[in-house]
Amino acid sequence: MNKKAHLISKNSFALVSVVSKFNMQIIIILSVLVFLSLCFYVYQLQDLIKKGYNFSIYQKRILQTQTQSQNLFLAQTFDGDNSLEKIEKIAISRNFIQNDTIQYVPLSNDYLVAKTR
Repeated sequence: MNKKAHLISKNSFALVSVVSKFNMQIIIILSVLVFLSLCFYVYQLQDLIKKGYNFSIYQKRILQTQTQSQNLFLAQTFDGDNSLEKIEKIAISRNFIQNDTIQYVPLSNDYLVAKTR
């Protein structure tokens, strides 16, 4: 029996050794997977922050471009025939005169509208 007990203990030690090697491999694989997942998470977080920063920069550039285009449009619009200097020159060329006095047309009370209830 002693020999059988020795074989059983030897086999159980071999079995424990195989199981412990298997467990160690699982632990190492899981550790590597956790580490890679953590690295991927940090990369995604960094990429998200970078894209958010770039988005804000592009948004500012778009607003600047829109403001510049609006300013250019206004400059072109008011530089044409709508400017006050051009209107003054047109009024002089068409012989408009400046009116110095205001004359009112007298109306009798017959033409006025009365408030009725």
